[in-house]
Amino acid sequence: MRTVSAKIAREYDDTENTYEPFYPVIRNGPVHKHQSSTGSTVIFGVLLVTALIIGSSGIGSSGSAPPRPVESSGGSGWRNFLQREGAVKYREDFSSGFAQWQGSIASDGWSKVNGLVKPGRLRLWSPTEKMADYNFEFVGQVEQKGMGWAYRAQDLKNYYATKIVITKPGPLPRAELVRYAVVDGAAGLKTKLPLPIMIRTDTVYHVRMNVRSDQFSTLVNGQMVDAWNDSRFQTGGVGFFSDIGDMALVRWASVSSRDNVLGHLMSYFGMLLPVPVPPVQSVF
Repeated sequence: MRTVSAKIAREYDDTENTYEPFYPVIRNGPVHKHQSSTGSTVIFGVLLVTALIIGSSGIGSSGSAPPRPVESSGGSGWRNFLQREGAVKYREDFSSGFAQWQGSIASDGWSKVNGLVKPGRLRLWSPTEKMADYNFEFVGQVEQKGMGWAYRAQDLKNYYATKIVITKPGPLPRAELVRYAVVDGAAGLKTKLPLPIMIRTDTVYHVRMNVRSDQFSTLVNGQMVDAWNDSRFQTGGVGFFSDIGDMALVRWASVSSRDNVLGHLMSYFGMLLPVPVPPVQSVF
């Protein structure tokens, strides 16, 4: 096992606060244009957003508004407002341990190394267990063989899983993305895709998953890697796991859900507004 790299802690300590992009899920099949309804939809959306802004700002009302359970991600302008008001977000840096991460047994191999988390057997993040559509982000590093995460996890035996697996170790390693479904504790057919980014043994991976209805997409270090459809699990939370022989480190994780009217408008207007693409951090 290699010495724990300080790069993941140094370069990505505040990565979750640097940007908050919205990547629309790629949908399979033809795109049908409805030119007659697009203009009216946009006008309606603008009017509704304006009304919600006025309502949320407290214009015409007395007293102070109750605090919102929504975290701001920084930035400015319309995009920041839509992101701030349209997303319910959970963040985890594991500073308080694993109290919100539920597994099957206490001695499941989870531990902390220099402030980073080394997952063992599958644990699920309790606040996310009833969620349906969300963005799941985290920063991690493969120490040995692979790093795995779960999503739409209904329990410890029914979930979708994806892994980054090192297929060729060494100074210039190669990796692939492996995804599959686990049903009643049994892993199904695995889809394997080459990871189209240059990596090193100490590469830090910023993973972002978009989960919408039966549509899924995965980005790694800002690059789209995979998009697919699957309708077996409609709800469920997220988690991390390490298979036998795997060893990984996780710095932080976040889940955001656009589960209100303004959030759905954000999803729609995210297709129309410019999308800021995060810079890929150098790992060399």
